[in-house]
Order: sequence, then C-alpha cells, then structure tokens
Amino acid sequence: MTFCKTFKNITLLSMSMLMLTTLVSCGSDTSNDEKQKLARQLKAQANESSVITVSRFSVEGVSEDKANVKSRIAYHKTFHVKACLSSKIGKSLQYRKFFVTGDNFQTIEREADESSCIRWDEPVEMDYSLPNTYLPMNRKIILSSSANISYDLKLAVNQYANSMIHGNNYHLSQGLNKDRLSNDEIINVKNIKITPKGYGLVDPRNDNLIIDKKVVVSACLNLKTNGSSLSNEFIKAKLVNLEKQENGEENAVTQMYDLTDGQLDESGCAEVKFYLEHERYTNTRRIPFNLEIEVQNKTLKNAKVTRGLCLYPWSNSGWIFAEVSRSGKCEEDNNNQRARLFVDQVSYSFLGHDNNNGFHLNNNLDLVVEKSFIVKMYPKVHYGNYAHHMNPIEPFYQGKLKLEVYFLAPLQGDIDLTNENKHKFKLISVASREVEVENNLLKARIDMPIKFVDMPYVHTRTFAAVKLSPILREGDDPRTAPRPAWAAGTFHASSKTFNSVLHTQLQVTDKFSEADYQNNKIKESMNEMIQLENYLESMSKNIQGVTKADIIKAKLAPRYTKSAEKLFTEELDKHDLFDKTINLTDRALNDKLIAENKLSQAEINGIYEDNYNANTLKKLCGAFFDQKKTGIFWKTYLDYNMKKCIERPWDFMMITPVSHVQEVISKPKVSHSNTIRISKSTGTGDYFTESNRVGWSHGYKTGVGAKLDFKLPFGDKSPVGGGVGVSASYDWSTSWSLDRSNGNNNRTDNSQGIDLYAESITLNFEAITKQCFMVEGTSKWKAVWVDNHLPSNYGLGGSLKYVAENNPMRYKVCKGVSGKERLEETWYFTGEGFQFNSILRDRLGMTENMYTMMFRGRKTLYKFMDFLSKASTSMFNIKERKNQSPDVYMLDVYKSYKEAFDSDHDLIDDQAIPGTVEKFDPIKNGGDHNFSEDSCELPKDNYNHASIDFC
Repeated sequence: MTFCKTFKNITLLSMSMLMLTTLVSCGSDTSNDEKQKLARQLKAQANESSVITVSRFSVEGVSEDKANVKSRIAYHKTFHVKACLSSKIGKSLQYRKFFVTGDNFQTIEREADESSCIRWDEPVEMDYSLPNTYLPMNRKIILSSSANISYDLKLAVNQYANSMIHGNNYHLSQGLNKDRLSNDEIINVKNIKITPKGYGLVDPRNDNLIIDKKVVVSACLNLKTNGSSLSNEFIKAKLVNLEKQENGEENAVTQMYDLTDGQLDESGCAEVKFYLEHERYTNTRRIPFNLEIEVQNKTLKNAKVTRGLCLYPWSNSGWIFAEVSRSGKCEEDNNNQRARLFVDQVSYSFLGHDNNNGFHLNNNLDLVVEKSFIVKMYPKVHYGNYAHHMNPIEPFYQGKLKLEVYFLAPLQGDIDLTNENKHKFKLISVASREVEVENNLLKARIDMPIKFVDMPYVHTRTFAAVKLSPILREGDDPRTAPRPAWAAGTFHASSKTFNSVLHTQLQVTDKFSEADYQNNKIKESMNEMIQLENYLESMSKNIQGVTKADIIKAKLAPRYTKSAEKLFTEELDKHDLFDKTINLTDRALNDKLIAENKLSQAEINGIYEDNYNANTLKKLCGAFFDQKKTGIFWKTYLDYNMKKCIERPWDFMMITPVSHVQEVISKPKVSHSNTIRISKSTGTGDYFTESNRVGWSHGYKTGVGAKLDFKLPFGDKSPVGGGVGVSASYDWSTSWSLDRSNGNNNRTDNSQGIDLYAESITLNFEAITKQCFMVEGTSKWKAVWVDNHLPSNYGLGGSLKYVAENNPMRYKVCKGVSGKERLEETWYFTGEGFQFNSILRDRLGMTENMYTMMFRGRKTLYKFMDFLSKASTSMFNIKERKNQSPDVYMLDVYKSYKEAFDSDHDLIDDQAIPGTVEKFDPIKNGGDHNFSEDSCELPKDNYNHASIDFC
C-alpha cells in the first residue's frame, strides 16, 4: 500500500514534468503568454509536489564582526541557521547528505542529524544603505545522492534585526521598499547644541580685526534606519561659512580643533571644539553655516550628515549665538553696516613747551611753537545694532589706533562746524600719531605746531576735529576694519585743562572707491561721504605719511624769496620823509668825521649792539652837519646845527642797530618770558589845591616831534590825523626830583580804564647775520628872517629866528662780512585782560576780542605803545562836551592803527620786517649820559634844596 502511494506520487510527478515538457516544447495553438503562465503554474505545482521539504527553519544565533570591541556597528554578520527536512514519501532523511547552494553563496555540503536537520552559516556583509526591512534571499537544498531531488528554500533576511525567516511559510510585504539610502541619509544627528566658550587662540585685543571664538558643538548620532546610536564611533566635523563659500573666499571651512574629541560616547554623543574665525567689525548679522559631520567608518561608507546653522558670533549667550536652520536661511540684518569707532568726549591738558625742541624759526624769523597737550578719551566701537541688547556701543578695550587732531579756527566767529560754514574755518595745526589704548583709556601726548601769528585763534574759540582710525597690518582687508571716527568739538588752548564734548559726529559710509591698499594704508578714501566729512577726509589724506617735522617745515615755508637785507632796503625806500639811503661801511662813516670826532672801534662795536652814550652821539653829529670850526683860542663850530647837536645830540638823530639774518643755525631756546600790563583810562575830576613845590627833573628824549610819520616797519601812512607830530621811537626817561609841598587839597575823581596785557617770550639763538645800524636824522634848525613892522622903525627891520624842520638824511652802516652771532628776539601777544566767563560777552569769540595784536621785537612793541600814547593825546586835544569812556578812545586808536598798518584787517602779523632783528636796549643806550656828561651828579643823601644847587 505504501509502495503504491509512493509510486503514485512519483508517477504524478513524472507525468507532470512530462506534461510540462510536452506543452512547452511542442507547438500548439496556445499563445506565448499563456505558455509562460502555464509553465510557472506547473513549476509551482512541481515544487509543492517536491519529494523533500523544509518543515522547520530557525536562526540559532548571529555572530557580528566589528571594527573595535566598543563599536556597535558591525561590518559583517553570520547567521547560524538550521533547516529540518522531511520527505513527502515518508522516507527517512536521517544522516543523508545535502548540498546547500544559492546566488552569491559558496555551495556547501551538510549531513542531516538524527532529526533530519542540517545546519550552515549564512554570511551577510552589512550594507547600511539598505532599508530596515526584510529582503529576499533564496537558497536551494539538493540531495547529494540524487541531483533531481531538491528543495527551493525561500528566505527573507533583516540585517538590522538579526532576523532571517523562511519565506515559503511567510507572506512578504507586497510594497517592499528596495530604494537604497544616499550617503547623506544613512545617519541622523539630533540634540544639537552650540555653546560659545569665549575667545579662542587669537588675542582678542581690539586692533586684531579677525579673532576666533571658541565654540563647542554637542550632538548625538544614530542610524537613520533603526535609530540605534553610533556608540564609540569616530567622527570628523567642520563648520562651513556659506557666505564665504558663495563668494569664493578663503577660510570658509573651519575644521574641528582636536581629532581626539571626535569619538562618540556610549550614547553616540560627543562634544567637538571649534575655533571659529570671527570678523568682528563687519555688519552684525546671523551668518549661515553648515555643520557637517562625517563618520569615520568604512562600513557606513563614511556617511555624512549636514545641518544648517545661523550663528551670531557677536554674542556670548548660547541661545542668541546659534540657531538650527533646517531651511538653511537666516534672518537678514536690519542695519547692514560695518562697525565704526566712536568717541564722544575728549579732555585736553596743557603740558607746556619743550624748551629744547619746542620752538622753531626760519630765516624770516617766523616762529612756530609746539604746544604739547595730554589728550585723554575713552574710545568706543559702535556696532550699528545688536540682536542681544539695545545698546550697540561697547568700549574699545585694548589695541593700537591712529589718532589725528586738527585745530580749526572760525574766521567769522562761528560757534559750530557744519557743512555750510566749513569754508569759514582755517586749519591752524595738526598732529598725527599712533596711540595705545589700555583698559579702555586712550592717553597720549600730542605736539601741535602752531605759527606765532596764529596764536590769537587758539587763544579764542577753536574747534578740534578728532579722527580715530584703525591701523591696517599687512594682509588686512579694509572691509573687515571698523570705520574711522570723526568728531568735532570746541577747544580752548588757554585753559590748563579743557573738556570738549564732541557734539559734531560724522559717519563714514560703508563703501569703498576701490579695494587696492598698499604699504599697510588705504590709498583711496571711501566714497559717498557727506560733504563735511569729505572735507575733513581730504585733510586727512594730505597728511598720510607726513611727520611732525614735515608739518613744521611746511609752516616755516618762507614767505619771501628775497633776502632779509633786500626786504629791509625796500622798506626804507617807502619812507618819503628821507632822501635815498646812503650805504657805507663803518670805516667809510669814520672817514666823514674829523679827527676829534672819529669813533673808536669799541664805540662802533657798541653801536652795532645798541650800546652807546651821548659822547658817541656827539661824534656822529658830524655825519649830518658841517664840522668846520672858528676861533683863535676857543674854537667853536660855525654851523648852528652842529653846535646844537653837540649840546643835545639825541634831539637830532636816531640810531637803529639791525641784524639781517641769513641763516638760523641753532635751536631757539627760551631766555625768559613775562607779562606786561598796559593800562589806558579816562576820567573826570574836580579839585582845589594850594601847593608850593621845588624840584628838578632831567630826562632823555628821542626826537623833537618834527616827523609826521611813525616809521614803523611796513607802514607808510600817518595813523594820527590833525597834524600831530610824534617821534619814531619809544621815550625812555630817567629823572630825579625832590618835592616840597604844603597846602590844602580837596578832590573827587571818577575814572574808567581798560587793561591790555602783553605776554612775551624771549628766545636766543645763533645765526649767520650781517650786522648794520641806521643813523637817521630827525630834525634840524633852519634860520628864518622875521620882519618887524613896528611903527617906531617905520615898518623896517626884523630878526633872525630858527625853526625846526625835517632832516631827510639817513645812513646805513654795515660790516664788511657776515658772521656768526647770538641773537635775542622777543615775541609779544597783546590783548585785553579778562576772565573768560561773562554773562553778556562771548569772550571766546575772535570777533569780540578786538584788541588782540602780535609783535616781534621790543622796539616794535614800544613803538605801538608810543602810538597809543600819542594818539590818545591827540584825541584829548579835541574839545569834548562830555568825557567819554576809555573803550571809545581805544577802539578809535585801534581803528587808526589798522588803517595804517593792517591792510588785510586780520591782525595777524608780527609787525616786523622779515628776517631782520631791530636791537633795542633802553637801559644801555638811555641811562649812561643823563647827568655826568652835563656836569650834574646824582643828589647826595643829605641834599638840602634850600642851600645847595642841584646842578
């Protein structure tokens, strides 16, 4: 019975195979599609009718091969499988041998055990790009003794779940996803946290344009297919600046700092350090970055994962510093401007003058004084806008900057510097230097070279324009530097300490005319600036590379190309009260004098130094008048003028020693300085007095007042009207008197006054000069016949009288050769003495300081003082119904003086002939001959005027 059943099955199998073969091989009317369909059906039936089958399939274990013991990522798995076989014909399969074969599988032979089960290993090379699902894997089991008896084993394997199933009894999903994952999809990153940890390896001082921020990125990685963590795997990470990458800039990629930090922990997480480059002065914004992480595992095909970030490196707060952006887009900056330096207040402290190096002269004797100040300020950086707090201004903590200070003087009293009035300002001085900021404080010395004739401007209201700019090192991109700061405020050099609020703030635009920069300096300034800033920038551009010595040299550029002697000669020719100047040497002058009047060499040398006495002057009378004498025993001069000149020579001539500077050969140094008070007052008074007085007085005068001009340098007009005559030099007198009074005096006075002050500084220096002296005639006597028409002589007769007239003779006597000479010259600054605090006046305004004037030389100042004296006298000679206040007279005097000597009406001139020093020593030439040469000695201590004659 069993045999029949078995035979029946074999018969059916054989008949089926025979039928399949017959149907497929023989032609028929059936279509090809139907044939193929029928063949598949018959094959399936034949398999179902297989003699052997797998009754049970299982996985007994899985072995994993990993790169290291800590890794959870296997690169190879071995499935240890068991298949239990059975026979449909009931024949035992124990201990029979079978072959196991299949695609990409090496055929193996296995012997069934007592349970008819065979075991083998299924190797699986891990491919993590495959989806997390069951994938088909077919094997064929063949009876080794009969190749015709076999079984098709349909398996399905899930490499992630360590699972393998017998597909013959398992219905596979019809929608099996066979799409592989790309390299960027294999792993997933989660729990990203980016934390700024302060500054990195680069010194964060503010003059480093690009610094680095230490950034710690923490993240966890897992497989995207099953979510398992990548424990203990090694990774590489980098941050990619998408802005720089798009612009093709270098350093767009920042690699992780330490590769040893690239191992994930047991949870598949890690903290990775970056030192992120930060262009701190570019516009504040959220910068798009990509965080790219690559797993260093070949099994994972070095899978990568990328996440978009928006970083804000201007903040050290984690929640502001970074945002994860899956879209890759970041918010735009609402200001979009570079940071700029900012300064809002400056303190100036006057340090003084450097006695050895603070004074400079040219051959015209134009003076430049270096006024040294300590400048103190707290620079800041204005970032435009911030996302993390409202105030976008931070201190400039430390670093080097370039400081430029410009003194600008308003010519018409403006109290603010604007674009509309910038043409009304004059550049007085400039200083430029590198400065160091420490602990937020900029404190530096600046030396401001100021021309002497510009002193009135810095004495009154002046504006200081301050520029702070970054110093670009080699390789620095100016687009990453902060924009310079321009600010302006008032300045007053007369104050010891002056705090200036810089109320004029200018902003440089953020565009460049070109990107070319060489020698560590920007050659082209930024364009599209406002006009005022462009005006200031043009000044700044002009001093690029200019040293303080260059500035001083420019200020001392000679005003005249002619020599000092030539300028002096031309000035003499302007005086129409003199004949042509007679030029001769001192030897030729001596030849004009008779033997008894000849000058000794000591006397000649004394005249060159303005050191002479009355005896010397008497001898010089022979240069103007006839020296013939008459008489047998007592010879006297025939010429009346010669006689009178011998008696009072100072009434007939004026001596002016001069030195024409050809070259200044030493640094000027201060000899002394002082302040002179000049008072002018008016008043009214009523008084009654009785007095008896006996007294004597003797003095020295210069000239008799016959001249109608002042002979001041560069002046040919008479400043005083009404025919009032004054002498050309300052009166210096020495007198002694003894008064004896008795009586009654009742007095009441009312007076007003104006005080002028003359500040002076005297310098000594060596120069190559040509020494000369002028001998000028002042007046002479002219004999005039005056008719006498008295009735007693019937209208006949008369008398001879002498009247004074001008003496037009003038000599210029010079040494034959030039030589080295040590000179002293004094410079004066005159003006009204006052306190600068006033409720009514603008005491700092140049236009409200009308009495400011500059002088070089003592004689020049004394001539001006003489002018004040004589001009005031002439005004008081005018009959007035009412006494006027002194300012009325003073303003009129200054007006007259300016009309005569200040044609430009700027009061900025030293009133002296360029390059010529007029020597004037009122002590040496004014007090040695007053009494002794008149046989009149000084009064004795026990002098009694009632019994002893004084002279």
